[in-house]
Amino acid sequence: MVTLADFYDQLDRHDWYYSYSDDHRVWQRGEAERKRLDELAATIPGAAELKAAFSKHYFTGEPWGNEKQPKPARPS
Repeated sequence: MVTLADFYDQLDRHDWYYSYSDDHRVWQRGEAERKRLDELAATIPGAAELKAAFSKHYFTGEPWGNEKQPKPARPS
């Protein structure tokens, strides 16, 4: 069974910018990983919220024209 802390570690290792790659293989791996994380998030209480917080962290800040959101803390 995957814990919320394990899920956090998987989110932390995920390539959040895979969709911007020029290499189609990188995109395919990233897309498969995203789908796997989405499926896993549906089975762990609090995981969907954690995934959303990671997404906010990676897609905010100066390049996105908004205020940078902090990286979520790792659950214990």
